[in-house]
Amino acid sequence: ACHNWHCPMPYQWQRRLPGDDTWKDTKASIAIERQFCDATMEGCQMDLKKGYSTRFALSFKDMKARPVQTTPSLLQRLRLSPSPVGEDREFEVRRLSTPSWGVRPAGY
Repeated sequence: ACHNWHCPMPYQWQRRLPGDDTWKDTKASIAIERQFCDATMEGCQMDLKKGYSTRFALSFKDMKARPVQTTPSLLQRLRLSPSPVGEDREFEVRRLSTPSWGVRPAGY
């Protein structure tokens, strides 16, 4: 049996919140990858998690996601609905990928 980690696609997008040492998979990997593969795009917008009100602008240049300025809901303005931890701060994003099938790894 293979003990290596596998995902269904040859790439995986992950995020790491400030103060967290753990990289977590994003649910938007396919949508982010479509934008990443378009050479005219410098970034894209993404959600941190479903249910969060803040959208993030991901820059492919520095691989950071920053909150997009949005109009807060009435509950947020009245502070009856607090923002989840990390929702209002920038965070790191990375892309993991397999080597191209046409490229031989060193030692082969």
